[in-house]
Amino acid sequence: MNFFIREQFYAKGRTFKSAASKARMDIESVFLNEKYHPIKIEIIRRKGNMNYISTSLKNHFQVMLLWKNAIRNIKQGDRLFIQFPLQQHSILLNLVLKKLIRKGVEIITVIHDLESVRVIKRDDISFFKSFILKKEEVFFLKWSSKLIVHNDSMKNLLVKQGVSPTKLRSLQIFDYLIPNYNLKKINRKFDRLKPIVIAGTLRPHKANYIYHLPINLNFNLYGVGYIQNNSPNVKYKGVFQPNELPYFLEGSFGLVWDGDSTQSCSGIYGEYLRINSPHKISLYLASGLPVIVWRKAAVAKFVVNNKCGFVVDSIEEIKSKVKSMTDFEYNSMRKNAEALSVSLINGQYTRNVIEYNN
Repeated sequence: MNFFIREQFYAKGRTFKSAASKARMDIESVFLNEKYHPIKIEIIRRKGNMNYISTSLKNHFQVMLLWKNAIRNIKQGDRLFIQFPLQQHSILLNLVLKKLIRKGVEIITVIHDLESVRVIKRDDISFFKSFILKKEEVFFLKWSSKLIVHNDSMKNLLVKQGVSPTKLRSLQIFDYLIPNYNLKKINRKFDRLKPIVIAGTLRPHKANYIYHLPINLNFNLYGVGYIQNNSPNVKYKGVFQPNELPYFLEGSFGLVWDGDSTQSCSGIYGEYLRINSPHKISLYLASGLPVIVWRKAAVAKFVVNNKCGFVVDSIEEIKSKVKSMTDFEYNSMRKNAEALSVSLINGQYTRNVIEYNN
């Protein structure tokens, strides 16, 4: 049988609320559509402990017991899918999972982020949090029967770190499920001469480039953490629920960028694009919006191969490229984005990789 872990907040009245991101929930939806069986893990929400990494050994022991009880009925030959990183951590969890492995259960890990090349490098991360994240990552990379990674760039990095290539599967791009999808309602808002769309986390520590955008281009911003300024060429459109956001996007291209500078994707989050398939590209393409991507990003190859946008070395290049582009060229990219949206909104990329793991 196929099982998957569903980490959830426990709320009053014994109801559960999701603790997952849009990407995690979409993968869960695909699992459910494929008749996989969910295993609920209660997330212990503690006041003042929003990162769910506690120094209390008692808390780690309690999380371990939750897992032990939840997976007690999994048998030899079963498959357990786990989305990583975990929402709630325990330094003792490896004891439970190793027991499953010895029993003959296949653990398949879906990697959302490699924190060893992202969060752990931040100066504001405590030693203890860094220790836990490293320990968990090493365990899952070593002991998982199979690892579903973002793309071939992430796959190649892990092979260099000693992970066997035979257990690595590339997703290519995350799906973006949109209930009751209506492309006609969406794509009327896209045109070559409209502003560039930037969606996602807009906080300076992750996307500082947003506060240095060139003044010869217009931008529409969507997301959390934006610090308002008086730039006449930048319009902040607000925050929307993930399933609603595609209907509010308005612009010409969706920009896939991160880091400190507009000249290149630099800094921890910018460099991470070399191996990451960011969820924002899934949002744009699922909406039928063509994209602009950093040339050295892992997803650049996907964009070029599918002719759903173009690549640049710096944001300053965008103006001239769009200006020299014909309406026919733009509409061709938009149609290719719309063709990809059919697969993305139906979970086809996730389905392909989990079926390949059968």
